[in-house]
Amino acid sequence: MKDSKVIYSAVNFLENYEASSAFFADQTDSSKNYVLLGDMFYDSDFAELLFSWLKRIQEKHEICVLVGDPDRHPLSEAEYLKKYGIS
Repeated sequence: MKDSKVIYSAVNFLENYEASSAFFADQTDSSKNYVLLGDMFYDSDFAELLFSWLKRIQEKHEICVLVGDPDRHPLSEAEYLKKYGIS
């Protein structure tokens, strides 16, 4: 992990899909292979928006999504997660 780097962005990728797609399009930069989220699924409506965006990014750019938000609704409901193909 000592050679790892974290990239931050002030862009709201949820509102600007083109910007997020461009950000992740450069696959030569291995630091853009992961999206790490924590404490983001506090609201079902926001979670749906976030899940949709993550699924598009993941499918188009082969990004690995890591989420740390244990026992948080909607992450604790199997049927809700199944809807988005999350296990």
